[in-house]
Amino acid sequence: MIGGNERVRSAAGDPWLWVVLLASAALGIYQINWGLPNGNHSWADALGPLTVLSIVRHSISSWNSGWFYFKYPLGYPLLLLLVDGPYLAFLRLTGQLGHPKAVYPYGFAHPETALHTMALLGRGVSLVCVLGTVALTYGIGRR
Repeated sequence: MIGGNERVRSAAGDPWLWVVLLASAALGIYQINWGLPNGNHSWADALGPLTVLSIVRHSISSWNSGWFYFKYPLGYPLLLLLVDGPYLAFLRLTGQLGHPKAVYPYGFAHPETALHTMALLGRGVSLVCVLGTVALTYGIGRR
């Protein structure tokens, strides 16, 4: 009988897993920038960059006022903020992000570029989650 660690190693070395992951990544990356820049609006049910920042601000600065996004778990917006944080720090250090405002240009020197980059970072998080789900499903099916 193969032990748990040996099973993981043999699954990771399975060439079909890599084929499935490569195909999933190609499908996930295909047109990943569709609809961008779009002024923080989306045709899909997605959290745009400004929505994420607003969720975090509302969640940290005040008690649950019944604001719409309090009805959803805070984990995913915090994960997106964790990914966007270094980029926002870079913008701040390079002078491309001044004092954040609730109106256009939101404190960005180049808002379209900044929001486009943040949206792509968020879509990258989704791609990583998809690949993790595919790998987990493959492993369950293989077992």
